[in-house]
Amino acid sequence: MKFKFVVATLLGSLFAIPAAQARGPYGSINVGNWKGGAYTNDQTGEFTHCAAGAGYDSGIYFMVTVDQASGWALGFHNPKWT
Repeated sequence: MKFKFVVATLLGSLFAIPAAQARGPYGSINVGNWKGGAYTNDQTGEFTHCAAGAGYDSGIYFMVTVDQASGWALGFHNPKWT
């Protein structure tokens, strides 16, 4: 349960705006098994962030995001981690 909270908190912090306010993805990132895109704010239409992620045979899902201030974040998830 603690792990789920940590993952939820991490993913929430990766996206500085609530999902209800994000539109997208606009365009798409498809390189190998990486998928993602760019997102905008519903009210203003301004760019909010880009995100891309990929799942690996090890069970790890790896995600990279960059926000409008050029801040980077990395996320890692594996359901087997405790």
